[in-house]
Amino acid sequence: MKENSTEYFVTRVLIIFGALVFGFFGSRIIASLYYDKLMVDYNNSLQNFTEYYQTKVNLETNPYKLTRLGRSFLKANQNDLASAALDKSTELDPLWRDGWIWRGYGELKLGKSKDALASLKKAETLDPIYPFTYQLLSIAYEATGDDVSAKFASEKVTFLNKNN
Repeated sequence: MKENSTEYFVTRVLIIFGALVFGFFGSRIIASLYYDKLMVDYNNSLQNFTEYYQTKVNLETNPYKLTRLGRSFLKANQNDLASAALDKSTELDPLWRDGWIWRGYGELKLGKSKDALASLKKAETLDPIYPFTYQLLSIAYEATGDDVSAKFASEKVTFLNKNN
C-alpha cells in the first residue's frame, strides 16, 4: 500500500509539473502571436499616419503652417516628416527666420550638422539679435568641431539675453 501511495504521489506531481510547463509555454506562444499581430497593426497605423501627413505637407502652401507642423513633428520624433515640412517652409518663404531656425534644429536632430550650420547661419543673417539662433549655432558648431565659434555663439547668447 505504501508503494502505491508513493507512486500515486509521484504521478500526481509529474502531472501537475507537466501542466504547469505546458501552461507556461502555451501562454508564451499565445502572447508571442498576439504581440506579432499588434506590431503589424502598429506598423500599418504608422505607415498610414506617415502617408497622410506627407500628403498634407505636399499640399500645404503656407510656410508658417508648415513650420508649425514641422515643429509638431520634431516634438513627436517624426524627424523625416519634420524635415520635409521645414524644407518646404523655407523654400516658400526664404526670408522667414523661424523657418530656418527650426529647419536647422531638425537637421541637428537628424545628425546633419553641416546642413544645420548652413540653415542657422541663414537665420542669423535674417535676424542677428535672436538668442535662440545662437543657442542652436553653438550646438551646431560643437557638432562640427569648431569650438571657437561655439564659444563665441554661447557668449553672444549670454550677451543678447542680458540686453532683452
